[in-house]
Amino acid sequence: YIGRLLPAKGLLTLVDALAQIKTENWRLLVVGDGEERAPMERKLAAYGLLERTEFAGAVSYEKTPEYFHRLDALVVPTRTTGKIREQFGRVIIEAMACEVPVIGSTCGAIPEVIGDAGLIFPETDAAALAAARHLDNKRPLPGGRHGDAAETAIRRPREQDVVVKPRIQWMGEMCRDVDVIDRRLRLVPHVDCKNSFPR
Repeated sequence: YIGRLLPAKGLLTLVDALAQIKTENWRLLVVGDGEERAPMERKLAAYGLLERTEFAGAVSYEKTPEYFHRLDALVVPTRTTGKIREQFGRVIIEAMACEVPVIGSTCGAIPEVIGDAGLIFPETDAAALAAARHLDNKRPLPGGRHGDAAETAIRRPREQDVVVKPRIQWMGEMCRDVDVIDRRLRLVPHVDCKNSFPR
């Protein structure tokens, strides 16, 4: 998981899902900080899973590619609340630009952004999230590479370019070359993202 640790981000659903597959071989990397960290740690401890979890804390945006390259899959378990309904989900595009598959909830625009570059589960459904665990970066995606999916998604007019463009352009520079055409960002895969950083 990469992002802010807030109640609406669905992190306790993620913990419940991991508890259902505690006999399997996995580790959880959590990058970010926020008010939900303490409840998440308590729930992990109650399940006996805290030692299998690494909390990296808040990191600078410049360092996030290093963490993307440690992931087999990114989980985006956001749930709808009175104040939160996921919109563009930039972290999803950033993951796909680094060829990391995404498991996301049905909250807001998450399914549209992921497309066929990952799996979708009903928000707050821990059992469905647990069932999606077999998605990893060794599994070929229908319709092409994760990077191709990132290019397709970034072309959808979801947010103002002034918000999306700087973040995705920087991630693109870290993982591949980019061209900016007609105020839309097009990611052109010249460099294999997986070779840009050691795993």
